[in-house]
Amino acid sequence: DLPEGLRQPDERKTRKDIYYITGENRDTVKNSAFVERVKKHGYEVLYMTEPIDEYCVQQLKEYDGKNLVSVTKEGVELPEDEEAKKKFEEDKATYEGLCKIMKDILDNKGREGLRFPAAGNLALLYRYVTVRLDG
Repeated sequence: DLPEGLRQPDERKTRKDIYYITGENRDTVKNSAFVERVKKHGYEVLYMTEPIDEYCVQQLKEYDGKNLVSVTKEGVELPEDEEAKKKFEEDKATYEGLCKIMKDILDNKGREGLRFPAAGNLALLYRYVTVRLDG
């Protein structure tokens, strides 16, 4: 019998994308919020810190049959596991009522110009929603 790690295919071989980030130096890219998000999902990120790297990835869209995906691009979608999808659906159901109220508030008051002062926006919005929920 083969050990556990040898029985399952190497995860790197089954991935469809290679995630990368470009930047000035290793410390800068390593501490990026974009990298944290990807690593939180269990993926590795290729650090590209040489000036030529950015030019290369613009010209080279894939490598070894895998798409090169910049973690800094807007709309980067990471594959989710079943547990993450289930949690998302639970959270969606939990906050559905609040989202509907917020949408109603913004639809009704948005045309009239619902305005809050710059400081304390969240507190005022919370108070407004609480009044709406209670009464």
